Amino acid sequence: MTKVENQIKELLTMNVSARALNEALFGRDGLFNQMAHTEEERRRISRSDLFRQAQSRLTELLSSEASELRLKYANSGTRGKRKADAQKKLRLASTEARPTKQRKSG
Repeated sequence: MTKVENQIKELLTMNVSARALNEALFGRDGLFNQMAHTEEERRRISRSDLFRQAQSRLTELLSSEASELRLKYANSGTRGKRKADAQKKLRLASTEARPTKQRKSG
């Protein structure tokens, strides 16, 4: 097993964000790109178990992060709506308080 493959395996066990993992593995300077320099090498790597494991881990992280965000916004829904309503009322009040411009005659 190569040094890069070992780095990939280690990275897959670490607690990182989906974005960080994606960049480290699949980004322009990512580990998989370091392993493949030709189109044939890229095809071979994309069919490997390690590549599939990496994709699976990334999907798992994305799903987990999406669930956390849904829960966060679901719990803040009432509070967020009240804040949005208050901001809307404030905007309306400020436009009502503005004096209107009158055209100069003549």
